[in-house]
Amino acid sequence: MNIALKHEIPSKNFSHATLKVLCPEVQFSVTRRPLTALASFPGSGNTWARHLIEQSTGIATGSIYCSDTIKKDFIGECSVSSNVAVIKTHVGWANTVRMRYKKSVLLIRNPYDAIIAEFNRVFANKTTSATEQQFTEKFEPFALKKIDKWKKFYNSWMKFSGQKYILIYEKMKKDPVSEIGKLLDFLNISKQIRTVPCMQQNMDGRYRRHHSYINFNPKMFYTKILKVKLNAAVEQIEKYYGKLNYSTNIEMLNEK
Repeated sequence: MNIALKHEIPSKNFSHATLKVLCPEVQFSVTRRPLTALASFPGSGNTWARHLIEQSTGIATGSIYCSDTIKKDFIGECSVSSNVAVIKTHVGWANTVRMRYKKSVLLIRNPYDAIIAEFNRVFANKTTSATEQQFTEKFEPFALKKIDKWKKFYNSWMKFSGQKYILIYEKMKKDPVSEIGKLLDFLNISKQIRTVPCMQQNMDGRYRRHHSYINFNPKMFYTKILKVKLNAAVEQIEKYYGKLNYSTNIEMLNEK
């Protein structure tokens, strides 16, 4: 069975002339904004979320990281100033207190998919997917470590005392206009400056990968041990978040 691996971002055709009309040039905010973390476990779609925020507002997004590659498309890369809409981070809250964030957006993706995405990033090099042999030889020990890190990461950010917003990747993928709209409300970005038509015409930007066809399902490498451990982590996070009136509704794999 051949499986088409598609990037998570919905594809949409657009012309550069159309974008030039609909999309203002992304710039740093002229008004100071509260420092807001866009916190996520690696592989959860942080860069895409930044793209959607920029396309729908014209306001740059920042990052605690400084990637030369990403900086070509995100002028706020390397910036942790109050002139960006949000600041990308994969660092747990316990190690982030010195940043003095006022708000946090917790981007959560189903960890089964996020861990596979991170595995591909680490091992696939310039391709879109790691090989079946790499999954066979390296995935289980890799996933075991990542499960603990995933749980600790989202546990730590719930201890953040400022305003929190939960952004679910799967909902953002299904209905980006609605989900980003609600996020912009949380960020207190005026509807008068929003450029939603721009986002609608440029959902993926430069981040849509070419399709790749593989003859295996990466999720089959989640052994029973991994599924039991990850399901337990998901249940713990959902219970913890539920007590604080946050809903995640993460789909788990059957442990058989």
